[in-house]
Amino acid sequence: MNKTVIIETKSGKIQGFKENGIEIFKGIPYGEPPIDDLRFSPPVLKKYWDDILEATEYGHCAHQGHTQLEDFMGKLQPESEDCLNLNIWTPSIDNKKRPVMFWIHGGSFIFGGGIDTVYDGSALARRGDVVVVTINYRLGALGYLHLPGVTANVGHLDQILALKWVCDNIGLFGGDSSNVTIFGESAGGYSVVALAAMPAAKGLFHRIIAQSAPAIDPKVTKKPSKKLMRMLDVEKGDLDALRKISPEKIIEAQNKLIAEDPTNLLAFRPLIDGETLPMHPLKAFQNGACKDIEFMIGTNLDEAKLFTALDPEMSKMNNVDGEKHLIGFLGRLGIDLAKSKAIIDAYKQAREGIFSIEPLEIMNALLTDYIFRISTIHLLEAQSKHQSNTYNYLFT
Repeated sequence: MNKTVIIETKSGKIQGFKENGIEIFKGIPYGEPPIDDLRFSPPVLKKYWDDILEATEYGHCAHQGHTQLEDFMGKLQPESEDCLNLNIWTPSIDNKKRPVMFWIHGGSFIFGGGIDTVYDGSALARRGDVVVVTINYRLGALGYLHLPGVTANVGHLDQILALKWVCDNIGLFGGDSSNVTIFGESAGGYSVVALAAMPAAKGLFHRIIAQSAPAIDPKVTKKPSKKLMRMLDVEKGDLDALRKISPEKIIEAQNKLIAEDPTNLLAFRPLIDGETLPMHPLKAFQNGACKDIEFMIGTNLDEAKLFTALDPEMSKMNNVDGEKHLIGFLGRLGIDLAKSKAIIDAYKQAREGIFSIEPLEIMNALLTDYIFRISTIHLLEAQSKHQSNTYNYLFT
């Protein structure tokens, strides 16, 4: 293995390796392991180490919860609570001050990781002459348990600590800490939009690219956290008791909670708690709080197909009375029968002769708009009033 020079960061000495013209550093710890008393607590910066860290192997991913997407993509390994680490790809360790692209992975906030079986930064670093960073952060209940006044959004505080580490050290890797773009997809897209409204993240990045970001629920809900604690036989608010339960048992209860009701897929996610995330990100964009951030956001043409393709019930829509399913879906959103029929007719008329008007395809269009596209348009409208470098894309 062709090694890099030794770099002395603020955390300690690091040595990576060279591969195909790119210098790579894997598994760099940015925070202390969030275990024991640090579980469910804000992350703590990694203490200085004395030896040289051989940054040649990936660190652990966060504990992985189960979704249908895991069946499709496979389970990431290894997993552990000791997951606060990041990876760097750079064209060269020099003083060139390249733009930095900081990637936050998706996975419904319950699975995924910043490793090269899914995300390899080499090609982007080479093609764009940029420094690419990927991170791991706490997921699921271990990252987003919400107990008012006790714990909230620690997974996002992990992301912020990783950004601080990058701003403090990335100049040593040929990057420019004053030119950081945060970007992510799905839950990662949700993450970067939420970071824009978090006071602790202010000044740590300068551009946002949000890919397939689902709509952010404005409601603070404690129900999943309360239910999880009941399932684990832990008294309300007893964080000490919860810290004594194995992470595997917590994830097992989390999986059961989500399996009981598919609408709980994003049960553990960033929540507007009034402190770490004081307001809905849309409000932050509307009131000009993000005016200095250049912004790009977009969606895929048929986002919902990823999810309906995994639902066996959806495949039957074209064989039964699919319009009843459409009306039922809109009814669950609080839309009455007359308006539901008018919406379905409007979609049919807009798609006639261009796209399929089969019930399943109408459902895909409705879901795509409801979950992804409408919230994307609202964010674009808000930001474009304050920032001229605001962009939208549609990936077909």
